[in-house]
Amino acid sequence: MKKLLTKIVLSLILIINLANTTYAANELCFDEDETCDGVPCIITIVEEPFSSKEGTKGDAYQVRTCTRVVTTTGNKSSQEVLESCPGVSEEENTTITCSEINVILSKPGTSMITGYIGSLYRWGASIGGLIAVAVIIISGVQIALSAGDSQVIDEAKGRIIKSLSGLALLFLASALLYTVNPTFFTLS
Repeated sequence: MKKLLTKIVLSLILIINLANTTYAANELCFDEDETCDGVPCIITIVEEPFSSKEGTKGDAYQVRTCTRVVTTTGNKSSQEVLESCPGVSEEENTTITCSEINVILSKPGTSMITGYIGSLYRWGASIGGLIAVAVIIISGVQIALSAGDSQVIDEAKGRIIKSLSGLALLFLASALLYTVNPTFFTLS
């Protein structure tokens, strides 16, 4: 159940983050010697992609959407992390499998932690907002279909007021976080 919930949540995050960057085929997604703000990066590979937002090279925290390419020939297998899937192999007995991954490059220190917290907050706020809007819509439909039943109308109005309060709290928390740290909602 936990894995299913995680996959659903990660899929929702991918749907929410629509920005995608296209790269040339067979180009490496990252270089082992890459630097973040002038120091060597910590490289983390996340198998289940959670974000399509990309940072620019050199930022303290970058998320890149890459492709893990597994080439299998007979009993031998090799892996590479490329910008895009190379496609079909013309060699006999060779299978190429591609899967989307995220590569996170961050400066040593607190950059990775703050990047994760920012990503987690953006994800949670998106999910919370979607749930609140869905509750408002469902409660509105219940009011419209209540046929004058005052108990159903009162319950639906209560849910709408609670959802609007939750949305207001969400926006106030975002405003407070932005006031404390204006770069909180950016990748760098």
